[in-house]
Amino acid sequence: MHARLNYVDMDPARFDEVDPFWREVVEGYEDLVCGYFLREGESPHTLSVVLFRSEAAMHANTERSLGDVVKRAAALRLGEPVLHPLEVCAQVPPEGSAAPACARVAKAGLVPERAEEFIAGWAGGMAPYRKGTGFHSAILCCDRPTGEVRSITFWDSRAALDANERSGVFASAVAPYREMMRAPPELGYWNVRIMVRPGDGRC
Repeated sequence: MHARLNYVDMDPARFDEVDPFWREVVEGYEDLVCGYFLREGESPHTLSVVLFRSEAAMHANTERSLGDVVKRAAALRLGEPVLHPLEVCAQVPPEGSAAPACARVAKAGLVPERAEEFIAGWAGGMAPYRKGTGFHSAILCCDRPTGEVRSITFWDSRAALDANERSGVFASAVAPYREMMRAPPELGYWNVRIMVRPGDGRC
């Protein structure tokens, strides 16, 4: 499975148009597993996380469809999209079908030689998140050769996300991997505006 992360600024006054446009477009993608449309607070910053069944499907969509979508959205955008095609190296699927309310994106650069070790332990590090904490699900997106990773955790509420950090659980999960990272992770906080999960999509 592969994910395309797409960062782009949208006109804050036009999200009543942006939301249905995004949903219509992503629901029409071939080989879609699931997709999330995220917004950083009330800012123009958005992040699309779209998962495809294979790397080939992701690249085919980018080459055949995305250019037209970008053109169609020209009046809604404030800038050009910035794409990060990444492998989905691990995930913790949701236990139910409800959509999450928010997400934390932890961006980190690993020492490439330690990437496999990090990937192997990542899902286990999520175990303490499960104990009635409002944790929804998680996805680990990676570029193995460069060590670029995005650990995306989804939550039922911002209060649950904040409690995860305030309690020290997040810090404890990161601590074993500090020496594998070239720098501490950069954290971003996003509201989930739309989730698309067709058929048997589990993410």
